[in-house]
Amino acid sequence: MSFAHYKAPKRVFPMSDKEGQSVTLTGLSLVAIASLLEEHIDDLESLWSLAFSGRSISVNDYDTLAPILMTHAPGLVANIIALAAGLPEEAPLVEKMSAPRQIEMLIAIGDLTFEEVGGVKKCMEMVSGLMKNMMGQTATVKKTVKRR
Repeated sequence: MSFAHYKAPKRVFPMSDKEGQSVTLTGLSLVAIASLLEEHIDDLESLWSLAFSGRSISVNDYDTLAPILMTHAPGLVANIIALAAGLPEEAPLVEKMSAPRQIEMLIAIGDLTFEEVGGVKKCMEMVSGLMKNMMGQTATVKKTVKRR
């Protein structure tokens, strides 16, 4: 088995009444997420401050998170959708789509991004475990270096 055989989960969205006019979305890769972080750090900081200013935002609840993203970071939403479609250059066209359609796609992208690992919560647990493991290894290396 090689990575050539990997098939990412996909969801097809019809884009018009005409047959064959559709866009296929996949979950976001780490490369896509890094690109979003780089381009939208200000939007993400704003969303972060919203999460800790008494307004409850849960990454486990896409139905709640999607409209908040639409309201506070519409450019980020358009880029998420365009990247998930493999068409990053079409983000300005995505911005012109109806809000309900964008929300529908954003929810699907969230599901596609995390379904292979069992959901957002499971993914966060994996990342947290990785970080703890890395921090533990860093502490061990520092102790070893100091002893010399």
